[in-house]
Amino acid sequence: MNSTMRKDLTILAGWLIDGKGSPARTNVLLTIRKGRLESVNSVDPGVLPDLLVKGENSSAQFRNFSDSTIIPGLIDCHVHLAFSGTSDGEARARQLRQLFENALPLIREHVSSHLTHGIVAVRDGGDAGSLALRFARDIVPSQHDAPLRVRACGQAWHAQGRYGSFLGRTLIPGFSLAQSLVQHPLGDHIKIIQSGMNSLRHFGQQSPPQFSTEALTETVQTARSLGCAVMVHANGRQAVAAAIEAGVHSVEHGFFMEEENLARLADRQIVWIPTAVTMQALARELPAGSTEADIARRTFEQQLEQMTAARRLGVPVCLGTDSGCLGVHHGRSLPDEFQLFLEAGYTVEEIVQAATERAAKLLGLEQSLGALAPNRPAAFVVVPGPPEELPASLLRQPALYVLGD
Repeated sequence: MNSTMRKDLTILAGWLIDGKGSPARTNVLLTIRKGRLESVNSVDPGVLPDLLVKGENSSAQFRNFSDSTIIPGLIDCHVHLAFSGTSDGEARARQLRQLFENALPLIREHVSSHLTHGIVAVRDGGDAGSLALRFARDIVPSQHDAPLRVRACGQAWHAQGRYGSFLGRTLIPGFSLAQSLVQHPLGDHIKIIQSGMNSLRHFGQQSPPQFSTEALTETVQTARSLGCAVMVHANGRQAVAAAIEAGVHSVEHGFFMEEENLARLADRQIVWIPTAVTMQALARELPAGSTEADIARRTFEQQLEQMTAARRLGVPVCLGTDSGCLGVHHGRSLPDEFQLFLEAGYTVEEIVQAATERAAKLLGLEQSLGALAPNRPAAFVVVPGPPEELPASLLRQPALYVLGD
């Protein structure tokens, strides 16, 4: 991994995907001044030999990536930095109750893995000790050499006696959800757990919503007044419908939401983050031939069908992996999720947009990350090979250049 900050630089790229959903361009010359893209121009193949000789003999900074593809720095919109994807049950149990000092080496390891795979920002979905939020507030600002940008919620909110205790906290007694969150230290965004997990005993079984539509609506309005976006863990038709009606910023997971809810997401342009890789990983990690493994596989396949429908309906999607879940490893799981979007019918350019421009907007990072264009910050990844080798090429340790603010 290589990083360059605030350099004047000229780069020749064999291919460029700008993150806007536009088709990939070939033979592109990027000029960078003071950390921003000054120009992005196509080059006539006939002048390439002379350009290379001139560039490599120049005293100015010149990089030849004519055998590589440049894409904007990637963003994973759903991770859990304090947890790992290990199958070691004892290690997973320790991670649920670890102190910050013990968690810090593991979090740093996860940060390194994200950067190695071209990921420059993540959105954390919470942990009971607010460890990721503390890392984002206390550690990240002191990292000056290509730091991972971390957006964290701290603790997620769940109903008393319902799923989610390992991710956060319940309401303050006598207070509503909206009232509770204003009494609690805020993170970069708010995470609400609206449903349970997917059943691995009964295919498609849905849990009732944890909070009413009215409670969610009040909470979203309160969050907006505080300048916070709301991400909602929701599986099943009713839980997702309530989240959409409340006007949340993103629906996480959304298994078994059904096409009616997909159409609502499209109509309201609410972001959906499918995290399909989670069920693919469970199907792989659980004992072969078991009921649980079979249901995980069927649930995964059903999610791919929903992703295909989402593209047809125009649902805005972002990539998120839920890294930290069993078998879902930080950094290298994003290429896996990328591949699943390909299998669902998305183009490479559409997927890159979902993981860059749209994701940056969702995280409030659009001023520093996202699409590559003149007068925009230069924050990009150099990936070996042509676009058609994505996402496998992301596993080949791309050279990472993070420039700009």
